[in-house]
Amino acid sequence: MKQLVAIFSSILSTRLADTIPAAVLPVAKQAGFNPENAAALVAAARNGDMSKVPGITTEVVRAVAAVLPDAFAKAFQTVYLASLAFGGIAIISSLLTRNAAPYLTDEVARKLQGNPSPLSKLRTEA
Repeated sequence: MKQLVAIFSSILSTRLADTIPAAVLPVAKQAGFNPENAAALVAAARNGDMSKVPGITTEVVRAVAAVLPDAFAKAFQTVYLASLAFGGIAIISSLLTRNAAPYLTDEVARKLQGNPSPLSKLRTEA
């Protein structure tokens, strides 16, 4: 399970590196933001605190805040598609496995260190 979390978070962070600048920079430029500080704006938008970006105005903050949900939604779409792929593989794998029911018995092939099993006492009493 930890591996899937790592895969999905990696996909998300990679996609956010593309979707946030693509969404933020055009609206920030239209709102009058200086493109020289674009890297600082993108990093601040990703972290959620744009107050320390040089040359930031309330108009730029509003414009960026308006497009951030769309940027995150586009990034999560990719994570969703990746989860569909993993789910599809899991379903196909489950359909191709053989029935294991005949192997699920209470029989113990070898007792460890000669200690009797607690279940053996229950079987003899019943």
